[in-house]
Amino acid sequence: MIKNPVIRAFALHMVARHNISGPSRERSSERNRVHASIKLEERLEDIDSRLEELSSYTLRSGVGSIGFHSVSNKDDAWVEIYLDKEYPIDQIVIVPTVRRDTNEGFQADGFPKQFRIVAGTNDNENGDVIAEYDSHNSISNGIAPLVISIPEVEISWIRLEATELGIKAWSGSRTLMISEIMIFSGPENVAFRRPLETSTNATGWAKAWDNRFLVDGHTPYLMNSATGKQSVAYASDPGESPALMIDLETSTQYSRIHLHAIEQGDTVPQAFRGDLGIPQEMRIKGATKADFSDSRDLLVYHREGVVDSGPIMMWRIQETPCRYVMIEEIHPEDPSQSRLEPYRIGFAEIELISKGDNVELGAPVTAIPTSQASRIRERIAADLHDELGADLQTIGLYSDFAMDSLDSREELVESLQLIREFTDRSGTSAKHCINILEAKGVREDLIEEIRTLSKRMLADHHHYEIDIEGEEFIRDLKPQKRIDLFLFYKECLTNILRHSESTEVSVRIESNGSSTKVSVSDNGIGIAESNGNETPPSLKRRARLMKAKIRAERPPTAERSFHFR
Repeated sequence: MIKNPVIRAFALHMVARHNISGPSRERSSERNRVHASIKLEERLEDIDSRLEELSSYTLRSGVGSIGFHSVSNKDDAWVEIYLDKEYPIDQIVIVPTVRRDTNEGFQADGFPKQFRIVAGTNDNENGDVIAEYDSHNSISNGIAPLVISIPEVEISWIRLEATELGIKAWSGSRTLMISEIMIFSGPENVAFRRPLETSTNATGWAKAWDNRFLVDGHTPYLMNSATGKQSVAYASDPGESPALMIDLETSTQYSRIHLHAIEQGDTVPQAFRGDLGIPQEMRIKGATKADFSDSRDLLVYHREGVVDSGPIMMWRIQETPCRYVMIEEIHPEDPSQSRLEPYRIGFAEIELISKGDNVELGAPVTAIPTSQASRIRERIAADLHDELGADLQTIGLYSDFAMDSLDSREELVESLQLIREFTDRSGTSAKHCINILEAKGVREDLIEEIRTLSKRMLADHHHYEIDIEGEEFIRDLKPQKRIDLFLFYKECLTNILRHSESTEVSVRIESNGSSTKVSVSDNGIGIAESNGNETPPSLKRRARLMKAKIRAERPPTAERSFHFR
């Protein structure tokens, strides 16, 4: 049953008004009265069951955009919205600006007493009147949205003309104030974030008034769950801003993204501004692969101020098939200058809309620390560069050997076999560069792999020597450390082969259980100095991934030397 007595009384009044007709009550028979009463109860039960299915609402709190405000006391006040193409529309919703009155409670403010709606197409520039509103003989909209249903009509623009302005309570001036205008073609609000023009535009109040807020999707209401208990929104710990990754299990095309802000209205007073957890700059990207190697930006968002946030932030996006979606913050260069509170990210709900449905409902969401996500991307890039780079360099060398061995079938066949081997290795490297980060059995015998790698890559050198001290400690290194150490050493040899023109290489690796040091030197032409730094960028990247120190030296003998600790 209807629990709110005011709503129940209103429902009784409307149902009785709709059903009772004919002779006056004095002349009605008892039978007619009983029949009318039964019908009334049936209608009330139907209304009660429908009301139980609806979401309840509360009014917004905190900070945000208010809506559109025309210049006061101007007789000509209008709003014109331009759609991106012609649409069949059958419903227009006008959301009033809401104010708080100490005596009367919440009231609509500055809502026009009379207006008409004109709509047309590119071929009909003057348009036709499709709806008119007169508060004097229409049911007052109060603080609720005014829903205007019309016979379906094709339009590409719409114009609201206020023929009698409303009154702004604070100043008593005549003005046009509206929070939001929505134009529906089926379930889609085709006015959302479309360009528009207005007769005048009074901005102010911390920039919370502007004509662009008419179609930003932000309304004065918060819709609560129809059934069940209140859920707890996700917010990262202060100072943390992880990337949020969603796996939808199948590849789907999305047309809209909705992010529901965390509502702070459950605290009195409010402890945070109205944009808690909403990034200042944000990137949403989609991919079909879990490593996001084929990712595409779905949305890059920059928020100018707190008024650009709302309870439900909606964006249209170009339909792109993807299975994985990631939401991440783009950090400003100087975070201390751009925020009052530490970094956080969080939302009450994330919706990915495909053909009108939220396909993200129930999908798992994983919070990946931004620093970890960055390290993963950097490590993958380094692995691909170093693994494939070294193999391709070796393939190139053996190709040269093959050209020099055209007169010797035996040497030619051997070179071609080695090229085949390293081609296969390159393919394997590309496939496993992602999985290598979590592999537990990779580089089990690191010492043997280093010796094998050296023999293969330095086969063309007249002399090389490897001195390893503390082998038992090296073998006890964690799997990821062994991988990093092997790839660092491999990149050292790759640099020597590419650039040194050396004939001799000396390697020393020493470990004492608490630290490991790798020194590689050659008798080549020396290190090319770039921007005052002699350390090759690829080796600097490798050292950074290991959180290690590195230095490059040029001894008086012009030998090059790489030291890693």
